[in-house]
Amino acid sequence: MRMNTNTINNKSTSIIFKVLLLIGLYITNLHSYLLFHTVLELFTVIVAGIIFIIAWNSIEQNDNNYLLFIAIGYIFIAGLDLLHTISYKGMNIFTSYDFYANQFWIAARSLQSLTLLFAFLFINKEKKINKNLIVSIYALICFLLTLSILDWKIFPICFVEGKGQTQFKIISEYLICMVLFVDIIILFKYREKFENYVFKLMVYSISFTIISELSFTFYISNYGLSNIVGHYSKLFAFYAIYKAIVETSIVRPHEIIFREYVIQSKEAQALGKQLKIQNKELESQNQALLRNEETLRTSEEQFRAMFEKHHAVMMLIEPDTGKIVKANQGAEKYYDYTAEEFANLNIQHINMLTKEEITSLMEKVLDRQQNRFESQHKLKNGEIRDVVIHSSPIPFKGTTLLFSIIHDITERNQAEKALLETNQQLQEAIEIATQMTKNAQMADIAKSSFLANMSHEIRTPMNAVINMNRLLLDTPLNEEQKDYAETAMLSSEMLLSLINNILDFSKIEAGKLEIENIDFNLTDITKSVIKIIEFKAKEKGLLLEQRIEPDVYPYLVGDPVRIRQIILNFLNNAIKFTEQGGVILHLSTESDLENENINGSEKNRYTTVRFEIKDTGIGISEEHKEKLFQSFSQEEASISRKYGGTGLGLAISKQLAELMGGKVGVESQKGVGSTFWFTVRFEKIAKLDSSNGFKAEIPESSNQIYSTTDKTYNTANKPYSTSNQTYSTANQINNISNISHARILLAEDNIMNQKVALAILGKWGISADIANNGKEAIEKASKKHYHLIFMDMQMPDLDGIEATEIIRNCDVSILNKNVPIVAMTANASVEDRQNCFNAGMNHFISKPFEPEELMAVIRKYVKEDSTCEDDVKFINDDPCPTDVNKTVLNVDESSIFDRQDFLKRLGGNEEILKLLIVNLLQSLVSNMENLKTAINDRDTVQIRFHAHTIKGIALNSSAKKVASIAQQIELNGKENRIDDACAMLSELEEQIDLFKLTLYFTAGENP
Repeated sequence: MRMNTNTINNKSTSIIFKVLLLIGLYITNLHSYLLFHTVLELFTVIVAGIIFIIAWNSIEQNDNNYLLFIAIGYIFIAGLDLLHTISYKGMNIFTSYDFYANQFWIAARSLQSLTLLFAFLFINKEKKINKNLIVSIYALICFLLTLSILDWKIFPICFVEGKGQTQFKIISEYLICMVLFVDIIILFKYREKFENYVFKLMVYSISFTIISELSFTFYISNYGLSNIVGHYSKLFAFYAIYKAIVETSIVRPHEIIFREYVIQSKEAQALGKQLKIQNKELESQNQALLRNEETLRTSEEQFRAMFEKHHAVMMLIEPDTGKIVKANQGAEKYYDYTAEEFANLNIQHINMLTKEEITSLMEKVLDRQQNRFESQHKLKNGEIRDVVIHSSPIPFKGTTLLFSIIHDITERNQAEKALLETNQQLQEAIEIATQMTKNAQMADIAKSSFLANMSHEIRTPMNAVINMNRLLLDTPLNEEQKDYAETAMLSSEMLLSLINNILDFSKIEAGKLEIENIDFNLTDITKSVIKIIEFKAKEKGLLLEQRIEPDVYPYLVGDPVRIRQIILNFLNNAIKFTEQGGVILHLSTESDLENENINGSEKNRYTTVRFEIKDTGIGISEEHKEKLFQSFSQEEASISRKYGGTGLGLAISKQLAELMGGKVGVESQKGVGSTFWFTVRFEKIAKLDSSNGFKAEIPESSNQIYSTTDKTYNTANKPYSTSNQTYSTANQINNISNISHARILLAEDNIMNQKVALAILGKWGISADIANNGKEAIEKASKKHYHLIFMDMQMPDLDGIEATEIIRNCDVSILNKNVPIVAMTANASVEDRQNCFNAGMNHFISKPFEPEELMAVIRKYVKEDSTCEDDVKFINDDPCPTDVNKTVLNVDESSIFDRQDFLKRLGGNEEILKLLIVNLLQSLVSNMENLKTAINDRDTVQIRFHAHTIKGIALNSSAKKVASIAQQIELNGKENRIDDACAMLSELEEQIDLFKLTLYFTAGENP
């Protein structure tokens, strides 16, 4: 405690002294600036001299050549500073010339910055620097600089009284600062070469030097404030170098000796320092033995007292014989030998090494090649202990002995051995865990494969069952037969819903369910859901109402399929559990807490929509609310028996909402009704203004009421018509005569599905050819021109993906290589759909499919009232042309420019279409140029903006391929993948050119 108190007092005294010194220097400035300048400069000269003396005399102990080089350089810098001081105006030493002081200043500072820079050349050299050579070089440089100023007078003028600094001096100061900045950067690169404290001192020194130089670029008068600040900073910089030299030349070498011993105990640290001092004294006394025997004797007595009484284990050993000359009390206690017993012992009696090994080690210690080694020592009781020995030669009574300090490291070695064993066990455990992980991954892959196969195998017969029932219901049936068929149809739909829920649940549990992010119109989603559900409400005589608040933004990015799935699930439950009254689908905007701290346009980029499904049904008791969203959970067994269901639907809906960043909940009162709600956070799609061709309008109102109690459908402020629609295939027959000419190829290996598809098509008067596998599909397509191919994905010999790739291959002879190909599969995952599109398919239908969905696809891809020749009148005989114009006409034009879709957006007005084309193309070209510039500038914000603008123009212009590529570039910009965006630029340009040419052929305008 006393030592700590003394240390604190010494530090406090040192700080007070330094503060008083700085204050005193400032007081001298108030009295006389010349006195202040002289005292401060002389002080820095003295500091530099001390730096040189310390470094020069400790060059053997200091292993940092970088600091040694600086110390030598600073003595010559101090010489230039001394000339700067005595040549200062007012000193009256140099009276014939008035510019010496500033010239010597620039010369000194330039030499200082370059010294700090060139010192790095020696930082990695292990060999000591040639101090005499360096001194000679510096002496020559300083001599030449002095002559250039005092005698030759070729050194540029730096200061003119009354005018201030010359341009040369200002530029020189800035250049010096630049070099000093470089010094700091390089210093950080070699940080590991320095002790942390020394490194900080060097950074402080260079930093203060920079401040000093900058101060001397701003002053006009030699007596101004900036001049004073500059001199103070210079003083601090020299002092920091001084501290660094002292640390590396005196303090640190002093601490290195017996470092490992210092770690063992604080008292051993003090002993190590004392032994170093004593060792130096002994060496000095040995040289003067004949001249001062009394001094030597006193020193030996002091060493003996320290040696004998210290608790650390120490020995003095004859290097030639290995005899233990002396062992201290610590050794006697450790080995359990008495002093007399030690006098008769040789080191070989204790050390477990062989005699030859011991002799070799002692020779290395004598030659100072090694001073630390590990071994095993035997105690008197026979116990073997692990030890580390620090040994060094010392003169003793006219001879040289080995002074050895022994530390017991048995426990440490045992701990290390135990740690190694633990690490080995851990490694074995990691290997076992890795193997288990691989097994789990294989099991997961097997599970995914099983689910995919089960999906396909179950959906395939379900497709036949459901659609055969539909076909049966379209035939004349008596009441009993119709009741049986409707019961089978209802059971089939319930079974399909159960299968879908189980597969979705399995995917969610396995983390395999994928959420898409695509552009969609929210109003279209709710419209389609209402159309699906309204017939169930009608059958029960319920009021079905839809309310969409005006602030709900409809153009969004998300997963419309999963949104529709949750709404359908909630609406189905609401209608199922409601016997009278009605059901309301209510959409509103919820405050987005994540946007609260965001300003500007980014705040309006996202929106959170709240979906509520309210009913007047049986309600839910409070004790059963918490169980609702758990898997396989229902309120009670009687409910399940009466209404059916497994309880999976709500659990899946909860998982889906959470995967899309939302929440679910329920509010209910037994016997009154329930409100199920969920939220989803979407990204908005920016509306297009007139500069992009036209403006996308939001419906003024989307609120609809479907009154089913009187068997009619009424709407309020209808944005679209929903009056009296039916989906019976029988009622569609009158509308298909205009496409009955269609030549369709059905590639399907399952006989039941063949019968289903042929029966449905037959109802509409459409015939189709059958291919039992992909190979047959290719053969038939090479012999006959088809308008449309329905392709099953999983078939023997050649599956649908491989068959499609072959049909799209230019080297294969197919009559209509552009024939639309629609995938028909029970594998309905996102990955499956993407694989279809990658192979060249145009559309995707999941089994079991709806007849209306089949008809919609046929109408989309088969032209009405056209012959085969009409469909190919622009197609060249060469199925894979290289000419650009032919390429445009030989691909699916609707993917480049869907004229019918675009015209539909414009209300069928051909004149408006022609007027918009010019503005449309101008906007595309303009934004394309801006996109190129943004990519060249690597500006991700502008890349996203212009790509998004092009995507919006393309989507609203029915140019799907342009929109798809622009969306990918936008995504690359968002994720900072500029090189990927650049790689897709040429593809986007090519598609825009194709779009222009397609406009020429389809719209009759020259783009």
